Amino acid sequence: MVIESRQRPSRIQAILLILFALCPLPCIAFGLYYYHNAWLTIILFHIVLASLPLAYKVLFTDAHLLDYTAGELKDPLRELLYGLCASTAIVLFVMGPVTFVFLKYKPFFLWIMGLEGMVCNDFAMDCENILNPLLFAVYFSIVNPGIEECFWRVFLVKSLPADYKWIISALYANYHFFVCIRFVGIYQSILGFTVTFAVGILMQELKERYGLLTVVCGHMAFDLCAMMVWGLILY
Repeated sequence: MVIESRQRPSRIQAILLILFALCPLPCIAFGLYYYHNAWLTIILFHIVLASLPLAYKVLFTDAHLLDYTAGELKDPLRELLYGLCASTAIVLFVMGPVTFVFLKYKPFFLWIMGLEGMVCNDFAMDCENILNPLLFAVYFSIVNPGIEECFWRVFLVKSLPADYKWIISALYANYHFFVCIRFVGIYQSILGFTVTFAVGILMQELKERYGLLTVVCGHMAFDLCAMMVWGLILY
């Protein structure tokens, strides 16, 4: 059977799904705050995100896990084309201005973002060997978007009703807040939460209109921009 989008779960199921969506937080706490290792954090985060639909299936439904993605790729070539256009626009209109401001006003940029005095170790990463952060940037920019989009914009959206989209976006932004506050101040972290909350709503709307591949490509572009900013700060 194919799981219908926006199927309304019971109250217990809805509460459990929200709790499930909070489960990866301990991965961030353990990996970034205790063990101080970016690779461990992202791998644990992805393992948990991939495991939660399976746990939900075991507890509440006999549907096959692939049913969550059934019908998602209605027109792959069209979605990919839209995604490439969106990615190009994001990189040009986000990364371009950021790079200009950073190179021209670096001290001010670091001050406004709360990144003064930041060194590579603050990112839980050994950057002396350039290959390590480079591999992490590639993994984060290519693998992370697909896993996150399948969890936030497919599994949760199909498991919860439409009026929960604000909660889904808040949960999505919540992770970015806890990652940001590890490196920057509270005000910058609140700003990060607000921006990613809005991006989460936008991603849901774009997925419904243009398809899953479009938002995966857009997510890749955002993550690539984040890694490029990281590189500008550290190198």
